[in-house]
Amino acid sequence: MSFLLAYNKNEPEGRMRKNILIKGDVSLKNESAILLMKGEIYNCEEKDIINIIKKDGINNISKLLGEFCLVYDDIESQKIYIINDRSGREVVFYYWDNERFIVSDDFWEIINVIEPTQNDINIQNLKESLVFYYPLFWGTIINNLYFLPPASIGEFSLKENSLKIKKYWDFKYNIDWSLTLDDAVEMLDDSLNKAFLFIKSKNSPQTIYGVGISGGLDSRIIPYYALKYGMKLKSFIIGESRPDKFLLSRDHKNARKIAKYYGLDHYEVEYNSEPFNKKIFWDIRYFPMGVSQIFVTLRDTVPNFDVLLTGASGLLVGSALPSQIEVMSRDELFTQIINQFSQIDIYYSFTTKLRKLLNYFGVHGFKNPPERKEIEPIEGIIKPEEFEQALQKIRKFVDCRKDKSNLDIFEEYFYLFLGSRNKYGAFESLQGRQKSYSIYSPFLLDTVLKWKTEFLIGRKVLKHLILKKIPSLSNIMPQNFQVAISQESSQLLPIYKVISLVDLLIRGGGVGPFERWARRKDYLSFSTSILFRKNRLFEEYFDTKYIVEQMSKRKINFRLYDQLIKIKMVMDILEEGIYEDFK
Repeated sequence: MSFLLAYNKNEPEGRMRKNILIKGDVSLKNESAILLMKGEIYNCEEKDIINIIKKDGINNISKLLGEFCLVYDDIESQKIYIINDRSGREVVFYYWDNERFIVSDDFWEIINVIEPTQNDINIQNLKESLVFYYPLFWGTIINNLYFLPPASIGEFSLKENSLKIKKYWDFKYNIDWSLTLDDAVEMLDDSLNKAFLFIKSKNSPQTIYGVGISGGLDSRIIPYYALKYGMKLKSFIIGESRPDKFLLSRDHKNARKIAKYYGLDHYEVEYNSEPFNKKIFWDIRYFPMGVSQIFVTLRDTVPNFDVLLTGASGLLVGSALPSQIEVMSRDELFTQIINQFSQIDIYYSFTTKLRKLLNYFGVHGFKNPPERKEIEPIEGIIKPEEFEQALQKIRKFVDCRKDKSNLDIFEEYFYLFLGSRNKYGAFESLQGRQKSYSIYSPFLLDTVLKWKTEFLIGRKVLKHLILKKIPSLSNIMPQNFQVAISQESSQLLPIYKVISLVDLLIRGGGVGPFERWARRKDYLSFSTSILFRKNRLFEEYFDTKYIVEQMSKRKINFRLYDQLIKIKMVMDILEEGIYEDFK
């Protein structure tokens, strides 16, 4: 159940502190303090938190390890604190307009209190959430409503009617240059052992764990450690099993191999096994300020289990880290962040695609595909001045971190800014329906911050762990066109590249072909019906006919289009006031 604390300075305070409303389960309460909490603290009992704060002070919260958010109402000092862990994955929202201070882990709980009008919608933040996944950096599409940044303590004083937010921890690598690759593999193994032992200790022996298996590296690691500690496991895959109607997709083929190797009960769930209107409802209800999850959101057709194990925030161990990260200029880093973490797309010509293909096979007689020289706004979606304002925010994020390396900045952007808010996505927790744990966060954070950059690029440590612990699964082809781990150093590498590419082209991907799904008639019919629903504010800022036309011509990034559908639904709910249904 969600929690909410709301304070209104204009409400008269009685002896029962009537100007403060508390809704939801109170975790702890005594004569001097009230504690609201969501998530888990791993190195402290929940019942001891108030005593720890009273004895050691609020700043010692930084010593707590886990995924949690806290609201601590200190009755004696007349101060309210909002706190989260270093990763910030247990999301907490706060609203502050100099009269009302409201805190909740549920966006819609706050909306039901403030009852915003269309004048309260922040258009700049709305546009940024379309193009950059989230507003830059901690706002929402509603004025005065924010995410609490990770590793933060917010202090609201009832006496002074003031709010202060401060960070208690900074993301920064402290590399141990003496570590070898074997050392890093052992550190990873040790951290994962501790993580799974902890997860098992926090749940009953009868707990059934679920794991999504798609053939990736995490799919091979999670069952290995879970079964090592006797955890009961079910596996599943959400996607399209036969993209061409005949052959099994590469992802599904690999998932079956992994499930067979571990002896798992394995379930294949089609992405369209539930209607789109139901899927988007759950996505908006439980993940309203996140990236659209409509193609992977399922609730009724997923197998039953108690706890979900995931590889969320995988960039922590190197996923998608650019190989040239260390030698980039700050301008290049700025461009890399925008290119990699936005909805801005590059549409290559056939010639450019051919050059990339030849380069992949080691034919270097052609120049590399030209890099985009200018980052341009998306016509019909975001105006040049809105786009420039967003770019300046990212530029400031990069430039103001002068004491940090490119690796620090890149990983901070992903791990804290993007990764901190995905826990209630579909892959991460089935929109919060299931209790879930990431095997990486926060268990590996201090470990990984000691690794050299070369260990992170290409997820090198994770791959070597698989080679060492489960070599039988190192010959499985990855989800992209690259070769299997066991083939990367082979003299026959060019042949393996051809085989991998042909296999992917023939079978297709089963869990990530969102573009193919987004362009099918059933989804286009559903999505256009949402776009053309009357909404004055939406019509003022978006040209619906132009957007649909560009989508049909494949000139708009399908992910951006998908996000636009979600935002439009949220705007419709706000305009019509039907968010009361979300109480």
